[in-house]
Amino acid sequence: MDKLDTDRLLQLVESRHHLVEQLREMTRDQQQLIAEQTVPGLLVVLSRKGQVLETLQAIHRELSPFQGQAPEDRTWRCEEDRQRCRDLLSQTETILTELLAMEQTALGELSQRRDIVASQLNHYTTAETIHGAYATVMEPEVEPSLSMTWKG
Repeated sequence: MDKLDTDRLLQLVESRHHLVEQLREMTRDQQQLIAEQTVPGLLVVLSRKGQVLETLQAIHRELSPFQGQAPEDRTWRCEEDRQRCRDLLSQTETILTELLAMEQTALGELSQRRDIVASQLNHYTTAETIHGAYATVMEPEVEPSLSMTWKG
């Protein structure tokens, strides 16, 4: 592998790391919006995350040819580039692990909120049904045969 290949590898690893950092920030924003129950803002963040994930997938495809290579067979411009690449890969893996935990937490919070809303809707529907039933039972019936006429 020549130096141009490792230059490209380092560029891709840097780009991947940058995108994963962006995802971490967006996931933090997502968690805050979930806590605040701000659905419109949450939808915007999720849309932006989708775009970043698409870009990340494209980078992953570009990185795939490098995965089959032995790191010791790569020729680097300098040892600093090799170390930078190692460091970024390690940091990116750490962030990805953190992201998975954050996403699990967000999913749990969304599930709890969904269950609360479902419970509230069920309670409201039940209360409305009961109220409707009592209203029907409590309505006075008017008997037409009991009308009185006065003669004067």
